[in-house]
Amino acid sequence: MWPSLLPIYGLTALALSVTADYYVDNANDTVVYAAAGTIWRTFSFAIQNLTLVLSNGNFTVDSSECYDQNYALAACTVDNHCQITFPFTGSGVSVYVMHAGFQGITASLTIDGGQSVTATLPAPAPPSYQTPNVSLFDLQSLPSADHTATINLLDWENGTTSLYFDYARINESYVELPASPSTSSLPSSSSLSTSLPVNSTTAEIKQPTTTSSTYTLGATSALSKTESNVNLRAVVGGACGGLAVLIAIITATIFLKKAKSRQVKLEEKRRPDLFPPIPPLANDQIVSLPVYSPTDEKRRMRLVAHNAAVYQAPRQPDGESSAFYILPAAGNVGKAPDGEASGQY
Repeated sequence: MWPSLLPIYGLTALALSVTADYYVDNANDTVVYAAAGTIWRTFSFAIQNLTLVLSNGNFTVDSSECYDQNYALAACTVDNHCQITFPFTGSGVSVYVMHAGFQGITASLTIDGGQSVTATLPAPAPPSYQTPNVSLFDLQSLPSADHTATINLLDWENGTTSLYFDYARINESYVELPASPSTSSLPSSSSLSTSLPVNSTTAEIKQPTTTSSTYTLGATSALSKTESNVNLRAVVGGACGGLAVLIAIITATIFLKKAKSRQVKLEEKRRPDLFPPIPPLANDQIVSLPVYSPTDEKRRMRLVAHNAAVYQAPRQPDGESSAFYILPAAGNVGKAPDGEASGQY
């Protein structure tokens, strides 16, 4: 029954699309920072704030404007190999930064080790030199699965990139895989959304020379094999379950029959024998039966007739007579003086 319903459930799941987002903060345990010769530092509104020095004064990067009021900072060139890695499950990822300081940002994003997408942001505009909640990458329409995102910091105008990583927003909307798995084009770098507030004086974004990149759907064949394995496991599991039930029924039937047979045999052994066997006679054993002569038989018959006429049964205490009495044996019958047979009793 269940294997036959799996295709229906599968089609229903493909037809449904649920929009949901969750966030990966820069301080999340799943986020891994790597760098050679530089140190990633976390600044928090409640613990420590970053103050930048200008010729005409100082200003503080306001981390209270960030998600969860903190951010991770590193100033790197490509030779420092500054990197951020985090896993996510969904069909899209958007990376947000606190765009602050005096340098711009050039960085690349790679999903599952595929080809990278590069994005560039100019230096923050004065006088505040900071803009919170700026989208550096916005990559959608990925196959719904487990992914790993890797951000690499590159040179900004042949110099240092200052990245204030705030958080990543994960899109959990279901995306169906294409029927023929080959390659799928990621959104080109020109379609990557980078939003700056309206009051910002500079909103120009420098785009790299590469306009598109290719993302190989390596999970397509794996998903197809997984669905096939699910159907096969369901069929095999159902068959094994039915066989186990059948074996259990046969075993129980055989056990009950044997138990009933043993009970019958025990009852037969305990039941007394109504007709006990006659022991066999020895070869030299002779059974003698009494032999009565015709004269004795005649005497017995006359005695029976005489007793029927003259004998009265003894009275019982309640006044009634007993109907049972014992006749004398023929051997005890003798001649009376008047010629009648008399019995001794």
